[in-house]
Amino acid sequence: MSHIVNNSGNQEHYTPRRFTDSARYVMGSIDLDPASNEVANEWIGASPYYTIENQGLDKEWSGNVWINPPFASKSLKPLVDKLVKSNIEPL
Repeated sequence: MSHIVNNSGNQEHYTPRRFTDSARYVMGSIDLDPASNEVANEWIGASPYYTIENQGLDKEWSGNVWINPPFASKSLKPLVDKLVKSNIEPL
């Protein structure tokens, strides 16, 4: 049985900029964010980035991928499966 505390139902939980800046410093760039939105991409700076509207699951993933998926939804497993199948090397 799952236990969720203080779940507002909001799927948008943005990664603090200090973490994305650190990731960009280590990786050199963030080339793709397949689980994003316009607000988050203002500081992620990925090109391209995919949203719930233009779904990245049917597109090729390459380069330095940043992913902060909506963990409390059915979209988590497909995103993780796609990441594994993309043969992208983790840092």
